[in-house]
Amino acid sequence: LVDEMASSADAGKAQAQAAEIMQKFEAIKAEVRQYGLKIGELDSDRNEHSLVINTIKDLDPARKCYRLIGGGLVGRTIK
Repeated sequence: LVDEMASSADAGKAQAQAAEIMQKFEAIKAEVRQYGLKIGELDSDRNEHSLVINTIKDLDPARKCYRLIGGGLVGRTIK
């Protein structure tokens, strides 16, 4: 009877440890997913910036351009 109670307690501990491990695994998996999304977002931004740079590189450096910064339109030259 005592052995049966001890093995039942061990099984309960093992189940609790398994549940804790699964929670940590799911948290890490969610974090990896978030990193993947952020990498995709940054890659998209990089591609967009490259497109703009390639578009304006052949233009006159004194030409005026406009940029939206924090909801405000700011004018400056290309150079």
